[in-house]
Amino acid sequence: MKKNLIRTFATCVCLGLFSLGYAQTSRVSGTLHSYNDSIFYQWFNKSDGSHKDQVKIHAPNGKFSFDLPDKDAVYTVLLFPDIPMPQKTATGKDNELLAQVMSHLVMFEVFPGEHAEVFQDERGVGVDSPTYSRYAKIKTTLDGYRAKIKKWDKQGKEDSIEIYQAKIRETISDYIKTHPQESCGALLIEKEVADADAREAYDLLDPSLKNSKVGAYISEIVKRKEEKALNALNSQKARIAEKPQREAADKIYAEAAKKRLEKGDPMPELKFTDINGKEMTLSSLKGKYVYIDVWATWCGPCRGEIPALKKLEQSLEGKEIAFVSISADANRVNWEKMVKEEELKGIQLYAGGAKQAFSKFFYITGIPRFILLDKQGKILNIDMTRPSNPETEKTLRALEGI
Repeated sequence: MKKNLIRTFATCVCLGLFSLGYAQTSRVSGTLHSYNDSIFYQWFNKSDGSHKDQVKIHAPNGKFSFDLPDKDAVYTVLLFPDIPMPQKTATGKDNELLAQVMSHLVMFEVFPGEHAEVFQDERGVGVDSPTYSRYAKIKTTLDGYRAKIKKWDKQGKEDSIEIYQAKIRETISDYIKTHPQESCGALLIEKEVADADAREAYDLLDPSLKNSKVGAYISEIVKRKEEKALNALNSQKARIAEKPQREAADKIYAEAAKKRLEKGDPMPELKFTDINGKEMTLSSLKGKYVYIDVWATWCGPCRGEIPALKKLEQSLEGKEIAFVSISADANRVNWEKMVKEEELKGIQLYAGGAKQAFSKFFYITGIPRFILLDKQGKILNIDMTRPSNPETEKTLRALEGI
């Protein structure tokens, strides 16, 4: 068996790269067990967004070969054998058949000029490519350092952890500096470089590689890594800034003897923040009914209720009712961005450090969740109907003194 072979079983995700100057046609070949002397493949061109839908090709004894149209592009290729798929989820033979399909499914990325070879043995399906072995050797070294980090982490030795984290960064940067034109450097940035270090590593690549389709592909990955790093930093800052709010909310919850709120109970004095960072409690809205929407930017059903909520707000404009949306987002930046982009109306608040206590009080295990308070700030309906439900507006209009 070849050294430095990277294989997985069931779904195999593997990247193989040639250096930028290698002009051979990008090709995929190998052996994939098939019941009907044929296999299916699909590809996605990550450089320009084009794709090839499912294609069936002849594969006598499981052997196959096909070329990819653009030798300079980056592709994701998906292969699977020609096995009749079950029409519905069931037990017994259908599940066994589906398991067989999944056990032979292989997905991998092909970079410019790469010849990716698919093979099978008693352990399953694997993919090999000439230049991937270079990455595999580096990864072996990096994994060794990570094993050391794991060991020292268990023992709480932060100094030793930092030493091996530095070794990981140095190993990657040294390789890219020595081989700035190799696509393998781009692979290291994608797979091994920490989000916060991605831009610095990318800047070490040779301009000729940056200006290629490989460079464009990795540039997009670096942008996503930078965004993730920024979000992580903002989240960390938010957790620090929200510590007093969180401690105060936890104290209120503890003093309430871990009470789950019910109809007739007063809304606790939890503090939320508005879009400008100003603190607010819902008791400031006494004298009006309060229709609360608990939501998050990442929640599809929550976002699906926004048009109906806007319509409801407009329909009841001028009435003695306040519409309050409380975000349960972990990332305040995402919340602020959506509030502005979607021009969300009503009172927009961020739960932040009060989120956990708020969820405990109302036993919120899923969102969206709607709550109705009376004019005295007491719970009127702990699980109110959604804005999209026609009964919601009828119920609100029927409130006394609205």
